[in-house]
This record gives sequence, C-alpha cells and structure tokens, in this order.
Amino acid sequence: YSYCYIGVLQCFFCWVMFFQVPGLYDIWQEKGTGPYHTAADKQAVLSGKTIYYWTLVLGQIAAAVSTTTERQSLLTYCFPNTMLNIAFAGEVALGLVSIYCGFMHGPF
Repeated sequence: YSYCYIGVLQCFFCWVMFFQVPGLYDIWQEKGTGPYHTAADKQAVLSGKTIYYWTLVLGQIAAAVSTTTERQSLLTYCFPNTMLNIAFAGEVALGLVSIYCGFMHGPF
C-alpha cells in the first residue's frame, strides 16, 4: 500500500524541486512547454530537468532504504545488503552517465 503514497510524494517533491530553479516558474508561466528561444531559458529548463531527475533518483534510494529496516536505526544497521548497495551505486552511476554523457540524452 505504501507504493501509492510514496509515488505521489516523490512526484510532488520532484516538481517542487523542479520549480526551485531561479526564474523557471516565470518561464513556465510565459512559455509553457516551449519552444524556448533564449540560451538562458534553455539552461533553466535543462537545470530543472536535472534537478527533477536527481530528486527522483534520491527518492527511489530513500524508499529502498526505508523498506530495509523497520525498527532499527540506519546508523546501527549499516547497510549489510551487498546487492542493494551495488544497486544504489549503479543507480547513482547511471544517473551521472545519463546527465553527463551525450549518448544518453536521447533516451532521457
């Protein structure tokens, strides 16, 4: 049942963070989804997309961590699940590759 509200919370916080980019809310109100003609507008939208994506990635990791232990502090739990830790590292690595490597821009 938690998947219903966790997904809604992730979506909400992704959009909140998206609109934290300075000037992006004004751009969104004036031009909607585009086209964006100025370099500053394009950069603001690109920054917003990046922040949205990273908020989603970190939200997914937080959701996974929160389901690994119910009553024990993460400070004493210390992430003993090696496969889950590898998945976390892979998710962060894929996030970095998808942002900084041009061949990944098409799919995303």
